[in-house]
Amino acid sequence: MAGRASGEPGQQPSCEYGQRAITGASGSDVTVTTGNPTESGHPSPWSPSSPPNRTLATSWAIAYPPDVDPDRPTTPVGTRLPVCVVLHGRGDDAESMVTLGYPAFLAVAVQAGLPPFALAAVDGGQRYWHRRADGEDTGRMVLDEWLPRLADAGLAARPTDRIGFLGWSMGGYGSLLLDAQLGPDRVAAIVAESPALWLRADDSSAGAFDDAADFRANDVFTRQAVLSRIPVRIDCGIADPFHSAATTFASGLNPRPVTDLGVGDHTWGYWRRKAPKAINFVGNSLAKH
Repeated sequence: MAGRASGEPGQQPSCEYGQRAITGASGSDVTVTTGNPTESGHPSPWSPSSPPNRTLATSWAIAYPPDVDPDRPTTPVGTRLPVCVVLHGRGDDAESMVTLGYPAFLAVAVQAGLPPFALAAVDGGQRYWHRRADGEDTGRMVLDEWLPRLADAGLAARPTDRIGFLGWSMGGYGSLLLDAQLGPDRVAAIVAESPALWLRADDSSAGAFDDAADFRANDVFTRQAVLSRIPVRIDCGIADPFHSAATTFASGLNPRPVTDLGVGDHTWGYWRRKAPKAINFVGNSLAKH
């Protein structure tokens, strides 16, 4: 996937890419390609072209299941490989998908018979995946630029394709918010792990929203009707500070989503434990479309 960085018109700065194999528990390798800002201060492999969307250097990571060529990502029958967009939590970045072990869980699941798909994470900073008062809009960056880049890379992320979304904490909230914008014609599945949800603006974390009006404008509770038309899985442990809001949100969807609201907390260990079911939920949902 060719890098695109900001600069003078037509300028193509040098970019550094990484590709490595991660071995799952079954012994099969999943290939992860990444693009990251270089330590030497060179431009990022990708700086989104629309300034209101994201003006910062943007890293990304794409995990391909075993036996899939990243240069020609197809299913066993030769069609474009489905893709699930991964949105990270606050304090994390695109590489966190790898650190959490999602690529390895993907390899194990596909080797066990799950229809193959790719995981594609992009760095959204700490802006809660929506337009902020300063004009930066990481949500539009995902929808208007990241998805087309994935399509250009040969993945099934074209306007006619249905995709999956998986996110934890801030990214769980972002997955619900962005998928409500895309709707059921574009989204095959949503997994929201410990989604950062609040019932009132006054309860929200500092920096999550610009003000009460921003909270109301991006409140996923007001989008439950459209989200009810998309397969949703929500996991949130009892010891998680978002448990009450997540439970309330889940009860407002009809039909009720797949949930696990039992023992657990707001930690990477919890998300790792839920990862196999999350991966299977996305893969099975993508395979139906």
